[in-house]
Amino acid sequence: MKKVIIVLGVLVVLVGGAVTWWKQEFPSGSWRYKITVEVETPEGLKAGSAVREVHVRTEPQIFPEQSPIHHSVKGEAVVVDMGHGKYLFAIMDVDGSYRIVQTTFPYPIENHRKYIEHYESLIGQKKILDQKDYPTFVTFKDITDPKSVELVYGGKFDQTTQKFIPVNDFEKLFGTGVHLKSVTIEITDEPVTWNIEKVLGWLSNLETKKARLNGSTSIAISTNELSDNLGGGSFRVGR
Repeated sequence: MKKVIIVLGVLVVLVGGAVTWWKQEFPSGSWRYKITVEVETPEGLKAGSAVREVHVRTEPQIFPEQSPIHHSVKGEAVVVDMGHGKYLFAIMDVDGSYRIVQTTFPYPIENHRKYIEHYESLIGQKKILDQKDYPTFVTFKDITDPKSVELVYGGKFDQTTQKFIPVNDFEKLFGTGVHLKSVTIEITDEPVTWNIEKVLGWLSNLETKKARLNGSTSIAISTNELSDNLGGGSFRVGR
């Protein structure tokens, strides 16, 4: 019986040591950021914000081209109530939604632990986003119809030139005198927000079906239409 206890004790020590070693060699962590959008209108300033969380984990690098550090994001699009039944959305982009923090608060990944600790320590830091790093903005002709999505600000693919052309249709879609004022990023300890479904009542159904805004569940995207290229993940991730 004593031998069994000793063996179990040794195993506990070994497992505990292995877990400690793994955490030291391959750290993980997370930080949250609030993205706030402000829009100038003839009626005054309109604003909306969302809090998202970036999670980072590291793992052994098996292949040279494989990145040892992996990011994931959970959160939702920013919603700005523009009045008169119209809404503006700063949509999610899985890659851009974590890189937006790195771009705004640059820090070299020289040491994974220091990299994670750096961003975890920035609570309260706030900066205005550079215009070149703005997210894509969309709206809906009919807020109850996901197929009626329209591009407000961002890049639109031109089939003729095979290039993305810049679009800024704030005044066209919301009226004269409406302009994007600023996009602000703040590192925060506030909880992740989950409010978008109060505006987009169809979102859960779209997520359940794993469909795009036009209702298609096909893996292939056959058109350049915005409704064929955006899905539930453009508005909410990780719920």
